[in-house]
Amino acid sequence: MNQKKHDIFLNLIMSLAILILGFGIMIFFIKTRVIPKQTKPVNKGILVKTIKPVKKEHTIKLKLTGIVNIFEKAQISPEISGVVQNYNKNLEYGGYIKKGELLFQIDPFNYIT
Repeated sequence: MNQKKHDIFLNLIMSLAILILGFGIMIFFIKTRVIPKQTKPVNKGILVKTIKPVKKEHTIKLKLTGIVNIFEKAQISPEISGVVQNYNKNLEYGGYIKKGELLFQIDPFNYIT
């Protein structure tokens, strides 16, 4: 039991010593601090470099996404049946076909007289 009281007393003394040492260090820093001189701020002007624009030709590549609305929709049905031999490459989804272009060609084998 005597040893337990001794340990409690030693812990109390060490705790107080740490608190007093910390308080002493705080007082030391407060007393020895250097207060900086107050100076007026200097206006350095605009901090960016400006240039005059020059007109030039540039190629701009844009990668965009969006919704494309149909300009004109057409339903195509041939008057005769047969195997499609050739077709216009622009006939696929999203293609644009000009007036007078060939859409597709049906094999004429069955219709040659």
